[in-house]
Order: sequence, then structure tokens, then C-alpha cells
Amino acid sequence: MPVQMSDLSRLSDLQDVDLEILSLSGELAEARRRLADEGELPTIRGQLQRIETALADRSARARSAEREAERLATEAGNLERRLYDGSVTNQREFEALGEQRDFAAAERGRVEDSLLEVMVEIEDLERSAGRHRQAIERLARSREREVAELSARQADLTARIAELESERERRRVGIPAVLMARYDSLRKLRGGRALAPLEGRMCGACRVEQPTGNLSRARAGNGLVECNSCRRILLAG
Repeated sequence: MPVQMSDLSRLSDLQDVDLEILSLSGELAEARRRLADEGELPTIRGQLQRIETALADRSARARSAEREAERLATEAGNLERRLYDGSVTNQREFEALGEQRDFAAAERGRVEDSLLEVMVEIEDLERSAGRHRQAIERLARSREREVAELSARQADLTARIAELESERERRRVGIPAVLMARYDSLRKLRGGRALAPLEGRMCGACRVEQPTGNLSRARAGNGLVECNSCRRILLAG
């Protein structure tokens, strides 16, 4: 393929632009990924929601237990008064009322024990909810700063990439179409790097030593010379 040294020089300049675009595009993709990723916040918010649901359930159970304890206390008090206000004269009725009073008192004790257990659970849940709210507040502040920084970085990268893409189109003009096609093909195959400098006797990309013929032709600017191993276009000097 007849190629002028000036064509290879222009192609090398084009590759510099393409490599910068590739690098900045990677940074832009990472910035966008981080903007979309809230980190631990969704997990902690979900945990807090479950804690608050459990807290609402325990609070409802506590209120119900308090009402039941009050009812049983009232019932036991009423039975106690009937036992000793002289209105009950029948021995069997007296004994029955005593049993009812004792049952109400025992039930009240059971309900109060259950209420105590629920109150302990409520305290634990409230502490856990507090820790989660603090974590969310801390992470939200950090996330707000991160989003501001990433948004600014995204805007800068987008603008710079647009500039470079315009420059790339300008640099492509005038390069022979056959050479341009080979460059584009190699760029896709070789991670964006279609050209490699000669470093001594080695390809600067794959580090494979080149035959003497390749070295001579590359240094003389005698046509398009490709690396014997990775097939990248070799640049001398």
C-alpha cells in the first residue's frame, strides 16, 4: 500500500485524538454510572422502612395491651368492691366472685408482662431507627456533594469530547481512504490503538522484536509496515 510519511504522521496525530476521546469516554461512562448508583442509601432506607413498620406494629400492640390492662384492672377493682361492700351474702356467689377477681388480676399480670416485653422491643427498634436515620442523613449529605461534583465533571467531559470529535473529523480529511479504513479496522481490533512506535527493534505495543526487513522499511518510510505479531502499523522515529 503506497503511503507517504506525512500520511502516517497525520494518522498518528489522529490516533492521539481518538485515544483521548476513548479515555474521556470511559471517564464519562464511570461518572454516569456513579450518578445512577446511590450506594448504600437505598438499602439503609429499606431497612429503616422495615424497622418503622415493625415499630408501628409494636406500638399498636402496646396500646392494645395498655387498654386491656386498664380494663382488667377496672374489672378486678369492681369485683373486689362487690366482695367487700356487703352486697354479696351467698357463699357460692362470694367464692365465684373471688375466683373471677383472681383470674382478672392474673390476666392483668400476664398482659402487663407482655406489655413490658413489647416496650423493650420498642426501645430497641427506636434506637435502631435512630441509627439508621443518622446514617441516611450522613450518606445523603455526602451523596449531595458527590452528585454536584459528578454533574459538573459530566458536563466538562461531554463538552471536551464534543470538541475532540470535531477535531477528529477535521484530522480525518485528506488521509487516503484505504489507509483510513485500515486504521479504523485495527482500532476496533486493538483496543483503540492502531499504530505503535518502534522502540529499538521491538513493536512498542506488543513488545515483539521485528524482522530486519520491517525495521528497514519502517525507518525508510517505505510504505505501510505492520508488526509481525499484533499487525499494528509501525511508526519509526
